[in-house]
Parts: sequence; C-alpha cells; structure tokens
Amino acid sequence: MKKNQKRLITLAILMATAPAFADTTLNEIEPNNTVDSAQSLTLQSGVTKVTAAVSDSTTSTTSTTFSSPLMLLPTAPVNVNDVDYYSFYAEAGTVINLNVYGTALYTTVAVFDNSNSYQVLRTNYGGTGSVSSSVTTINSIKIPARGYYTIGVAGYPRYFTDGGAVSGTSAASGNYTMAMAVEMPSVQQINVEVRPGSRGLTPLNPRSKGKIPVALLGDANFNALSVNSSTLTFGALGGENSLSDCGSSVQDLNGDGYPDLLCHFDNQSAGFQYGDTEGTVKGKTKNGVMFQGTGVLKVVPEQTK
Repeated sequence: MKKNQKRLITLAILMATAPAFADTTLNEIEPNNTVDSAQSLTLQSGVTKVTAAVSDSTTSTTSTTFSSPLMLLPTAPVNVNDVDYYSFYAEAGTVINLNVYGTALYTTVAVFDNSNSYQVLRTNYGGTGSVSSSVTTINSIKIPARGYYTIGVAGYPRYFTDGGAVSGTSAASGNYTMAMAVEMPSVQQINVEVRPGSRGLTPLNPRSKGKIPVALLGDANFNALSVNSSTLTFGALGGENSLSDCGSSVQDLNGDGYPDLLCHFDNQSAGFQYGDTEGTVKGKTKNGVMFQGTGVLKVVPEQTK
C-alpha cells in the first residue's frame, strides 16, 4: 500500500472518531481577524481542537458557545470576509499535523513563521491531498526554531500571503473545526550563556585548572529555578560530568525579567579541545523534564598552522 493511501486511511479513521480523539477542545474567540489580534493557543502533546466559523457577510454570526462540536449558537456579528488567526509558542523540533474540516466548507490554511514579517511557512487549500474537499490538511509541520508561530484560516478561494495578509474578496463561509495533533520534542531547548557578562574572546586551554561559569537563562517557557542541579552536565558533547556548583540565589543576568541560574563547571572535566567554539548543557527539571542548550564559548579561534 502506498504511503499516501495509508495517510488518507489514517485521517479518515481520525475524522470518523472525532469526538474521541480530542484531548482539549477550545472555542474561537473573536476578534481574531488580523495577525495582531490572533487568538493565543497553548500547545500540548496530543490533539487540540478549536471550533469556529468564517463568514463573508456582516449579517452572519459566530459564537463562543456550542451545543455540539460542530454546531454554533448565533450570538455576535462578524466581519465581512472573516479570516481567523491563531498564535502559539513552540520549541524547535515540535511536529504538528494540522487538519481543518467543516460542514460543506472549503478552507485555505497557512502557517506563518516566527519572524516579524510573518513569512508563509506552509499553506494548503480546498482539500488538496485530503480525503475530502471540505478537509484542508498540512502534515508534518516541523518547527525550525523556538518562538511564536501563527495559523491563518480563511474560506476558499482566498489565499494567504507573506506579511500575514490574505488576498481575494469573495469566499465560502461556514463552521469549521481545526484539529492540531502535536508531538513535542523529547528534549526542551533552552538558552544558555557561557561566561555571562563577558563579551570579549579568551584563550581556551583544555588542560588548565579552573571553572567555567554558565548561565541557564529563564524565559516565559522555562523556569530556571525549577532545574534539578544534580542532573546537570556540561562540555563539548553535553554529557560530561563537570558540575562544580550552582548558585542558590535568584539572579536576572540578562535583564529580561526572568530568573536565571548560574552554575560553574570544571574546565578539565568538560572535555574541550583546541578549536572548540561551543559548549552544551544537559539536565532535567525537578519534574523530570529533559532540557539542553548550547552556547558560544567566547574563545579565541584556533590558529592555523
């Protein structure tokens, strides 16, 4: 059996059992008709569904109250040629399978990258490659870098363009359900800074005694104070048992408002060699979540002979 046939059969089974596969079901929240007003979604492993509607008339209505996953109770008017946007934060390596299906509604779907210019990362429309023309599928969206991404949904035949814009003025309208099957990366990627506060380059002597300071930088999705410091390793490959100590006080080393964790690692145990320019930290949080991050060593480049 061909791969595409297997994929279509799998999708057909998924749709036939729609009420059972959703781990989380959300309702669309208007207004979300521009990239700047995109509805925020929180990704989690499994399937997240959003039940919503698009319309091409000011007399049509949408709702945030549902009597069933595919039925709307009219409560509020929507804009002409309604377009819906959803934003989400994802780590590098996250894989998303996106299906947008409705009741006799053809849709155009796009995923925009995490740049401020909203470049189209992937797009599909009108049921191309799906089991039905009322299903728009984008499979295996692999997030290239951690950050905020945006999904756009519009009635076909409107099309999304770079910048988060949409072309066309006449489109289908109706109810739809967006299902996002998410596979999180097995290891959370974090930001680290080797020798924090030092911008200049220094010589690297793998045989010298001493400690290398490394900052594990916290952000909105990583609490540096949740780290189980006893699990930390650092070095050329990341698995070197070189930990010396970690600070116990709260520090905001990069001034972004989030607490950071400053640790020191034994230089000789880190396994660096002349010519190395990066070091990797690996570890677990107190809840057992694995993470890793790579930082520039800020060393003088190796001299060519």
